[in-house]
Amino acid sequence: MWGWRSFGANLGPILVTVIAYLALGLLISILWNVAISIGDVGVDWRDYRGIGVVGGVGAYLSSLLLTLIVLFVTYVLQAAIVRGALAISYGERLELRTMFSFPSLGDVLLAALLVSVLTSLGSLVCGIGAVIVWFFLQFTLFFVIDVRQNAIDGLRSSARLITKNASTMVLFTLAALLTLLIGALLCGVGLVVAIPLVVLAQTYLYRRLLGEPVAG
Repeated sequence: MWGWRSFGANLGPILVTVIAYLALGLLISILWNVAISIGDVGVDWRDYRGIGVVGGVGAYLSSLLLTLIVLFVTYVLQAAIVRGALAISYGERLELRTMFSFPSLGDVLLAALLVSVLTSLGSLVCGIGAVIVWFFLQFTLFFVIDVRQNAIDGLRSSARLITKNASTMVLFTLAALLTLLIGALLCGVGLVVAIPLVVLAQTYLYRRLLGEPVAG
C-alpha cells in the first residue's frame, strides 16, 4: 500500500507535524473550557430566567466559535500534512521545513478559514451537514497547494472533482471515516497514525483522479 510505505519512509517529519496538530487542537479546547468555566463562576442561571436564556444562547455561540477555531487550526496544520504528502507523491525528499513551505500562505489560510466556516455551519444541521461539507471540500487544500489555485477556485475544483467521481469518493470517504474512528477509539493515540494515513490516501487518490502518476 502506497500510503503505508510512504508513512514508514517519512516517519519523523510526519509524526512531528501530526503530534503538533493534535496537541494544539487539544490545548485550544482546554483553554477555552477553562475560560468558559471562569466566566460562569458565581452565576446561578436558575435564579435569573431572562439571563438564563441569554446565557444559553451565549454558551451555544461560544461552542460554535470554539468549533470554528479548532477547525481552522486543524485545517492549517492539515495543510502542512497535505504539503508533505504531495511532496512524497512527486518523489521529493520530505523534510520538516518542506511541510510548512507553501506557494501562497495567504490562500492556504483563506481556504482553511472558508472550509472551517462552512463546516461549522454544516454542523448546525444535526452534524450531518459538516460531513457533507467535508466530503465535497476535502480536496480544497490540494488544489490550493498543488495547483496554486486561489481559495475560491480550490473550493470549486474540489467539489467538481468529487462530483465527477462520486461513487469512488463515497467508498473512500466511508473508509477514511472508519479509519479515523478506529484511531479515535484507541484513546486518541491511534490518530497519530490514522490522520497521516488518510491524508496520504487522499493524496494518492487526488493524483490518480487527475490522471497523474504517483512516485513510489
